[in-house]
Amino acid sequence: MNGDWIARYAIQLATQTEDRTLQVIHILDRESADAVSEKIDELHELAAEHKVHIVTRMVPRRNGEKTSVFLEKTIPHSRDSIVIAGARSKHHKQGFLKGTVSEKLLYSGLFNVLVLRVVQSGLAGLHGGLVLSVSGRDKSVYQNNSFLPMLLPLADSLHLLHIVRAGNNFVSHRARSALQHRGLSYVREIQEELDSFRKDVHSSSLLSANWKHDLLAYANRWKAGLILLGATERKFGGSADMEYLLKYSPVDVAVFREIE
Repeated sequence: MNGDWIARYAIQLATQTEDRTLQVIHILDRESADAVSEKIDELHELAAEHKVHIVTRMVPRRNGEKTSVFLEKTIPHSRDSIVIAGARSKHHKQGFLKGTVSEKLLYSGLFNVLVLRVVQSGLAGLHGGLVLSVSGRDKSVYQNNSFLPMLLPLADSLHLLHIVRAGNNFVSHRARSALQHRGLSYVREIQEELDSFRKDVHSSSLLSANWKHDLLAYANRWKAGLILLGATERKFGGSADMEYLLKYSPVDVAVFREIE
């Protein structure tokens, strides 16, 4: 079922590509080929409704070969390759992302990867606003992004949020105002680059002692459909911060990483 939710997102995203083509790779494990074929047929019907062409591959699992290794060999190593993968639907004392095939693909550095954690399964894809959590790093990560041109046309609005981690230390009103002003200026520079999408854009900068809580509260307050996060550090996907966001988010979460 989780795979179905991810596939619906992928079909939506494929509508924003030039060739409107989606390639689906399924590695057969214990399930029967007939059961998988039925699922694939349903995807073809849904894709046809969105005028998306699906190319499917069902490949038997190879003894001793890890799924992530097989996929790394199969998917073209290119900046033009965009991989949509899913986080675990339930953690079962494991991480939603930590230790998964999706995490390995995310940090392979071989292609662009977007990992989705679907929370609002009944909506079947992106509906509502998109919250983009931006950090103080190179703005080109957001300005020349492979995923924003696919996600923004599907979103009702864009919310650019910059959070400065203030810790529990006292911050004077003057210093707080200066930090927020600097953060807002940074966010608005990114906004200018994204104005061509003609979206209702909201820009905010916050000082926070608990940035994870405030990010989720912000998304909930604006009734967003998706939070978009960039994975910048090698261990970011397995960090406690990321797992917290994936576990407690009231809306869907997408983690992206582009190859350099």
